[in-house]
Amino acid sequence: MKEIIEDIRRKLKDGSYKNEQHIRISLVARICQVLGWNIWDPVEFNTEFKVNKLVTDMKKTTGKGSVDVALFKEPRKKNEKLFALIETKKLGEIDQASRKQLEEYSLKLNHPISILTDGKTWEFYLNSLPSPTYQYQDRMINTINLLCDNNDDIVTLFTSLLHSNITPAVATALGKKMKAEFFIIQCIKSIKQQVINEHPNDVPAQLHSAFKSINAMYGKKVVKFEDVSRYWNTDIALGGAKDGHDDPGKGLGFTK
Repeated sequence: MKEIIEDIRRKLKDGSYKNEQHIRISLVARICQVLGWNIWDPVEFNTEFKVNKLVTDMKKTTGKGSVDVALFKEPRKKNEKLFALIETKKLGEIDQASRKQLEEYSLKLNHPISILTDGKTWEFYLNSLPSPTYQYQDRMINTINLLCDNNDDIVTLFTSLLHSNITPAVATALGKKMKAEFFIIQCIKSIKQQVINEHPNDVPAQLHSAFKSINAMYGKKVVKFEDVSRYWNTDIALGGAKDGHDDPGKGLGFTK
């Protein structure tokens, strides 16, 4: 899979993906195929999946729509399970309106994972997470950038969270771990450049300053110093999957 991500990265750089259909078919479907999904089965890889009587967090009905891709496990069986929704956009066109669209689809259906992507940026949501602020983004557990992020981490994330062998229960458990890491990573990102400017060429001072600043922002100890140190140079939350504990692709050729 690593070679496929590298090839997609080259195509993103040279502008090969001109529209949303290119993203959905030549990029998203390609990734799903190597993750074990049968993209030629319209029941398993269900495009333009219809959703009726959409609702928001405020329980208001907003009509009907269609999701770009719905991934179903055990298709054509009575116990077929919707596993993930993937909403695709043209490169550079992820915005609050598209997030709202994904939210409405996701609140209507019973599935663990929802994804919003323009091919380059991928946003992952765990729908079972609580949303105390009534904002769907409270359920975001990860973001990746196929152009900038570490290729090995991208592959690990995809194989551990979106592989066809993953069960909803495993995806949910891993998603919760990712959410905890994601919060720490986002906190570090919000303060990192500032403390680097304050303490150039002094990493220990940067770590201690970041630790104090993050906890001061929240008025309580929300992160540990060892967490700041551990995730200082990390961009992607993996929930422990990097160690192979939650990676169904390990040993199957998907992480090569």
